[in-house]
Amino acid sequence: MLEFDLILDHAALLVRRLDWAAPAFERLGFQLAPRLPHQGQLEPGGRTQAFGTAGCCITLDGSYLELVEATGETAYARAIAERAERREGIHFVGLATDELTRLHRVLDEELPGLAAPRSLVREWPFAGATRPASFRLTQLDGRSWPDADLALVKHHSRQVIWPDVLPVHPNGARRLAGVTLVVRDPQASRGRLARLLGRPQGAHFRLAQGRLSVIDLVSAVRRFPGLRLAEPAFPAALAIEVASLRRVEALLLRNGVTPRHSANGTLWVAPADAGGAVLEFKTGQVEHRDVQVTQRHRIAGFPDGPAAAPV
Repeated sequence: MLEFDLILDHAALLVRRLDWAAPAFERLGFQLAPRLPHQGQLEPGGRTQAFGTAGCCITLDGSYLELVEATGETAYARAIAERAERREGIHFVGLATDELTRLHRVLDEELPGLAAPRSLVREWPFAGATRPASFRLTQLDGRSWPDADLALVKHHSRQVIWPDVLPVHPNGARRLAGVTLVVRDPQASRGRLARLLGRPQGAHFRLAQGRLSVIDLVSAVRRFPGLRLAEPAFPAALAIEVASLRRVEALLLRNGVTPRHSANGTLWVAPADAGGAVLEFKTGQVEHRDVQVTQRHRIAGFPDGPAAAPV
């Protein structure tokens, strides 16, 4: 039985225009890094090239969000533009592990659609300028994993991405606490994901940091009353851990954003206010009622295309 830690590392939201989306997230109380054109090396030492996209990062403790727009005419940029035109919101979810090579070696023959690890070096905002940040990542093929665009990531530049002094967000945001996938057949999706993430607890996969939840459209509307969602499957909601829900609610009201209360005691804002995603705020004490907390998870041979994401 293989035992390892996976961390909910990051989520990328594709937007049509950063000059609209970035101020919207500032109204939600986030401090954003300046807009940065994406460029880097697809292999260390390789040719530095433009990806044809740009982004604004939101750095949290041990995790991050990035708002991404297409700016160029590369094949990757065209795919991003087409996706954003169809639906703004969460498109990529990264899970981090320090054991990417071993994980891939053990699971390669068991899991379909697990790409070979590849290296990437890209410029990253750092202290008012940029520095190169290097990653090793494995993309999960969308034909075998239609539930969401997932990637497994190993960081080699943590001090660049998470320096000693992190941004202080006016809303008190601490970390990315969860991503919710809305799918047509939750049982089938959970069965696929269990081969990678271990057994779910109800609708939720508990990770070493954060969790991945898998629900259907009816459950999503019950959880977020009045919500209108596109046809699944796709990642629909982000959960952000904050210091105080009262502080968040007061900030949102001051900034003209209407917060909504969930049955689980969280606050959430609609996709129109959050770049196409449901954004849910929770404290560390808030848990969904069908979840029990565990620290580690295991995989053990459970029974039973998208654009490549530059992290």
